[in-house]
Amino acid sequence: MRRHRTDLNGLVSGVTGLVRDLDGLARGGYGELPAGRFPAFARHDLPELGYERSRREPEWARACRVEGRHDEVDLPTFQVGGWYDIFAQGTLDNFTAMRCAGRSATLVMGPWSHANQQHVIGDLNFGFGANSAFMGMRGPLHGLQLDWYECTIGDGEALEPDTGKVLLFVMGVNQWREETEWPLSRAVDTDFHLRADGRLTPEPTSVAEQADQFTYDPMEPGAHRPAARS
Repeated sequence: MRRHRTDLNGLVSGVTGLVRDLDGLARGGYGELPAGRFPAFARHDLPELGYERSRREPEWARACRVEGRHDEVDLPTFQVGGWYDIFAQGTLDNFTAMRCAGRSATLVMGPWSHANQQHVIGDLNFGFGANSAFMGMRGPLHGLQLDWYECTIGDGEALEPDTGKVLLFVMGVNQWREETEWPLSRAVDTDFHLRADGRLTPEPTSVAEQADQFTYDPMEPGAHRPAARS
């Protein structure tokens, strides 16, 4: 806008070109190389938003990170995440770190993606109970959050310390389960191994088993084209 403030035609052309470029990201922009400099910004001579610098200079972004600083947060927290959320691990890490710091922390993990808290993710339907509007007939998620605010803030009276709760959606049985900790102390780590023909088994791959290969196209992530075996 500043660059073309005295040139209306240049402004219209520049803005429409940028919008067209950004609208085309899903169809091809995210597959462009090189990956270091965002091509859409480079083409329009735009400054990056800070994430490129944070990759080059990790220490520069330290002030924006919560990692390693949870003991500085002297407040109860309510963590909401999804098993398909791109930030799932961060949500779990924040919860465990707050608990380790002795803070009250509540965790809700549903079978959701980052922007979808419904009960259908891709081809999987987890049932209406998985929907954030139902939460296994506990009421809507925002109702749970409002209840948490009421218990945490209340009417200003002193409240008993609350260690927080854990509400997990267990995929497969498709049920919500109330816990008091994460990770679960009774959990047992189980290794699974990728096998030929797309199998996943507890048994490790045998030495004689041949490897499978496929050609992966980032613009068609679901189109796995088998290649010659080796």
